[in-house]
Parts: sequence; structure tokens; C-alpha cells
Amino acid sequence: MTPATLIIDVDLEAVDHLSGRLWALGTIGVQEQQNTDGTARLLAGFEDERGAANARKAIGDGVVELVTSDEWLDAWQEFANIARAGSRFVIRPSWLEYEVAPGEVVLHVDPGRAFGSGSHATTRMCLETLEGLLEGDERVLDVGCGSGLLSIGAARIGATRVDAVDIDPRARVAAIANAARNGVSSLVNVRDEDLSALSGEYDVIVANILAPTLIELAPTLAGLLSPRGRIVLSGILDSQVSEVVKAHGELAELARTSEDQWVCVVVGHR
Repeated sequence: MTPATLIIDVDLEAVDHLSGRLWALGTIGVQEQQNTDGTARLLAGFEDERGAANARKAIGDGVVELVTSDEWLDAWQEFANIARAGSRFVIRPSWLEYEVAPGEVVLHVDPGRAFGSGSHATTRMCLETLEGLLEGDERVLDVGCGSGLLSIGAARIGATRVDAVDIDPRARVAAIANAARNGVSSLVNVRDEDLSALSGEYDVIVANILAPTLIELAPTLAGLLSPRGRIVLSGILDSQVSEVVKAHGELAELARTSEDQWVCVVVGHR
């Protein structure tokens, strides 16, 4: 597949709203540039031309341009930054230098050619939530693990077994490499099985994926949760929260954090 970029010029006050729509439509990264006329230009990356074209059709604006894989990888590296989450986590793209301060938990990540560097609000809110939930010796399930950042974060702060699952084989390759890069390969088990093949109960399940998939998977995730366990749900827009929580049936909403238009919800038995 050849990666593609959807380029859209937009008024500054509409940047956050349009960025949220682009994430919901499947972008794997959004760059913002300032135009000389006071507007902004959004460059949304997609894995292929079809994904970019579908997003353009849904939004009704923009220009689709193809890029080479090397150009796309260079773009990730050019725009990546150090990001922080919670009180301790620091997300460091592997090619950037960083001096660790006392008490910080630095997550070294290389997103590969098709996965973000972990700076998006949905990822940072999940890490912040995991920091508050994990006390040590937990069994964690990371659904839609991508580059493995949440799995690695959980392992670094006390989880003793993390199962990471993703339907995309490229994600699993990236997650395995990043677990090794962070020294937690013995704790993070990257699996290619369907969720229905998993057994046992998890103390914490984290799923940073889009709302329709969270709704679809709700009964399966509830069936894998321990009686006192918690499910961390992210990748949800403000307008989707009620429907996502409702899909989890008897599990109650226990906590909620938000940033821009994105929401992270914790559900479980009271």
C-alpha cells in the first residue's frame, strides 16, 4: 500500500473539531501548519489512498496526495515530540534525545511506518488512568495494542502479565520490538489470537480504539474482566460516550477524563 495525505485548509477555531473527525475517520496522524492568511492547514496521514479518499468524501473538502513510504517515515520523525502523561510517564520517540529526571517513567517508542508515537490525547489519557489504577501484580489486557505503548506502560509500573492483541500483524511486530526496547519482553505477551480465544480474568483491560468497535466488543470484554476489575475505554468522542457506556450493560461508569473532544472512561462493577 502507498500512504496518502489528506490536506485541508480550515479556520483556526475549527481545527480541534476537524482533527477529531479525522481521527474518527481513521487517520494515523494529523499535522497542523499555520497559513500566512491566518488559517491552518491540516495534513492527515492515511495508510492508503482509499482511506484518505473516504475521509475526504465524509468531510466534503480537501486534497489527497500520495507519498512514498520513506517520505511518510521522515514526516513522522520530523513532527514527533516528547510527550508527557500523568505524573510520571514520558513518551520518547526513539530517535529523540532526552535526559531522564528522577521519578520519571520513560517509554521509548518507535511507531514504525503506520503507528503513532503516542502523543495523541486518547493514549495519554489511558496512560494517566493506568497510573491511577495499577498498584502492582495485575494481569492486564491491551486490546488494539498498536505499537504497544499502553502494554509497556502497564508493565513498567507494576503489571506482572500483559497480553497485547491487535488484528494488524504490523502492529504486533512494532509492539514486540518496542517491548524489547523498553526491557519488558518477559512481561508483555503480544498475541495474534482472536479475543474469543483468550481465557482467564483480567484485573485491568484497556482498549484505545474507536467507539463502534468498543460497542461491538463490550460483551466480550466484560466476560474477560475479573469481579473487581476495571475496563479503560478510550478513542471516544464526547457525543459517543453515552452509547459506549450503555453497551457495557451492568458495568457502571466509575471515572471519566476528557481532553479537547476526546474522552476516556473507566467502567466496572461498583
